[in-house]
Amino acid sequence: RALGQDISVQGAMGYIDSYGRALDLRVPRGIKQQARMGTTLESPVAGRRTVFDPVRAEEIARAYEAAPVKPSAKDRRATHRSYRRFVKELEAQYNYIVDDLGIEIIVQAADPYSSPADMMRDIRDNKTLRVMSTETTGPHPHMSNRENDMFRAVHDFFGHAGLGNTFDRHGEVVAYLKHSQMFSELARGAMFSETMAQASTLIRRNGFPPQKAVLMPKRFWSNDTLFNDPS
Repeated sequence: RALGQDISVQGAMGYIDSYGRALDLRVPRGIKQQARMGTTLESPVAGRRTVFDPVRAEEIARAYEAAPVKPSAKDRRATHRSYRRFVKELEAQYNYIVDDLGIEIIVQAADPYSSPADMMRDIRDNKTLRVMSTETTGPHPHMSNRENDMFRAVHDFFGHAGLGNTFDRHGEVVAYLKHSQMFSELARGAMFSETMAQASTLIRRNGFPPQKAVLMPKRFWSNDTLFNDPS
């Protein structure tokens, strides 16, 4: 089950209300009201299942696999700008979860949950969210361990827990489409690489891909792409 109205709707939309002006955030124009990040499983859109597109995922995975671990000299400036903005917005989202919603985030060495339901139950009943540490899984080529841990927490919270979706290929699409609406377009470039690009490559390889810090082509993650996404 989803966490419910308070966390899913008031949490995500409340974040936009609280930080939107300072970060120049807004829900991308063209997103239908029933598809925005504030919807819950009880809403009319719930019956329209968002599904994984294997053709698009193959295109994304091939582009990610062909990319270097770190950006080329030509792409370095744009990549660093996107990741700087991404981290800035991550910190705002993290602070909102902890300070405004009162959720305790615990970073630990072991995988904390046996199922998505366990994670959502911990948030709902204990106001606690646990994530496996970057120190355990290996460093990110651009972000610090703390920054990557923050991302794991906020993506699990806003992308997965509020809607009650799983971590399978369909759930990862839902998580990206919902959570990506909470980022500026500049930050979404990095966010796409950390979510859909990695997930698509994981599914194609049947194993975790090397961690990279690159910008995928903008056609994958622009505002236009987001509000025209058939999912």
